[in-house]
Amino acid sequence: MNILVTGANGFIGTALVSDIEKSGHNAISIGRQKNYQKEQLDLEKYLTNVDCVIHLANIAHQSLSEQVKNKLIYREVNVEGTANLAKRAAKAGVKKFIYLSSVAVHLNKKRNENNNIDESSEILRQDLSVYAKSKYDAELKLSEMIGSIDMDIIIIRPPMVYGETAIGNFDFLLKLIKYRIPLPIGLLNTKRSFLYIHNLTDFLIYVAEKSNPINDIFLVSDGESILITDFIRQISDQLKVKTLFLPVPMVILRFIINYFFKKRGIQLLESCCLDISKANHKLGWNPPFQTKEAIRNIYENKKKRGS
Repeated sequence: MNILVTGANGFIGTALVSDIEKSGHNAISIGRQKNYQKEQLDLEKYLTNVDCVIHLANIAHQSLSEQVKNKLIYREVNVEGTANLAKRAAKAGVKKFIYLSSVAVHLNKKRNENNNIDESSEILRQDLSVYAKSKYDAELKLSEMIGSIDMDIIIIRPPMVYGETAIGNFDFLLKLIKYRIPLPIGLLNTKRSFLYIHNLTDFLIYVAEKSNPINDIFLVSDGESILITDFIRQISDQLKVKTLFLPVPMVILRFIINYFFKKRGIQLLESCCLDISKANHKLGWNPPFQTKEAIRNIYENKKKRGS
């Protein structure tokens, strides 16, 4: 199978291309610097004889103020670029288009954090960040195409993805642990779902290999939700570092996090527990790695690389 991966030089893309080739398929890579709305000249060349497109490329990892400043670029790249690529893929005869969205489309202010998130959970577009709006609007564009084109469209909403070379929240967390910075979350009882990079790549390849049309949306994670403090302890244990948790009241904690770390830190405080039973019931997929095993793999791979 020929699988085109956009954003192939990013954290997820690099791992995905490697795992695609290990699974016996042919990976065709496009770097994430491409603008799929404007740069049309070479899309036909990339899409020739492609069976499946996995679209990872997007603008992300910006502060809220940067997102607002660049909201037109988010629209152009994340929304219009995605729709353009999908249309061109269908025209070229591609049979499957997999879009990596984000669980961020579910994270609205009115959400009950005690409830698990599933694919039917309410989405309040007006409460979303510029980034989340762009991912959701891209989903809407793709959903409108279902039934009107001869191409299977699958949308995936992952939570925070972690791995050896991760950027964003996980990298931020690793640095705090590595430098033994006391964490004021001793009273925090928030649970979150996480997604190991090779659980994600396994799911993407699993879906790409499915011959029957799917045309659906899926949440995907490690299949368990754990306390953020337990997640940090597991990382600390592998790094052989003792992390000090300070018992700071939540009101003060939110002020500290918001002042020093802005949105990135606040996201780590919020509950985000995913129900991924749909992926199992409809597709028969289960994550091959549990969180504890995944963290151990990350540490062992980092040791091998000397990082």
